[in-house]
Amino acid sequence: MIKKLIKPFFYSFVFFFSLFLITAVYVNEKLHDEVEGYLATVDKVNELNDTYILCVGLAAQNPVEENTTMCENLKSELKLNFDSLKNNYPYMNFYNSLVKN
Repeated sequence: MIKKLIKPFFYSFVFFFSLFLITAVYVNEKLHDEVEGYLATVDKVNELNDTYILCVGLAAQNPVEENTTMCENLKSELKLNFDSLKNNYPYMNFYNSLVKN
């Protein structure tokens, strides 16, 4: 009687554990492929954000059209790179959502 219960339990355990390992390896490979580009884009976003903050300060002190135009260009480029982080790196976004929770 117990052998009949243990055998299906063992096979289902092996099946689901194997499925889990295959999924984990697949996601790990995808993360490894994305991490270099993701980190480069994060660095670019941080650099643009710092530059934009300095630009806003400069535009506040000297509000000429050239300064405000430069700030608007930086803001649009920052938005494009930030959207790129959200749209082009799905596995890194999945990982980040797991780490935050």
